[in-house]
Amino acid sequence: MWHGGVAGLLSVQAVKYNLHRNVLYMILPLVEPLAIENIGAHESNDKIKTGTIDFFIEEFPKEVGITMGLILQDSNLEIKNVDLKKL
Repeated sequence: MWHGGVAGLLSVQAVKYNLHRNVLYMILPLVEPLAIENIGAHESNDKIKTGTIDFFIEEFPKEVGITMGLILQDSNLEIKNVDLKKL
């Protein structure tokens, strides 16, 4: 399962309540250190792997499930729909 979200907290909750689940957490490079810190603080490093992605030019990973929060808050609906079409 692939999860986004700046702090990685959704991923933490996903593995906390689904012990069989592993998560690939992808985020913009600028905020990855924050996610790594939060994931480590919740002792979830063994279940959550992190990586970076540029949502504008890279394809999304092909996974079982994808969640996306309010990514690109300052973007308009047209730009957000481009990302959704990649799924």
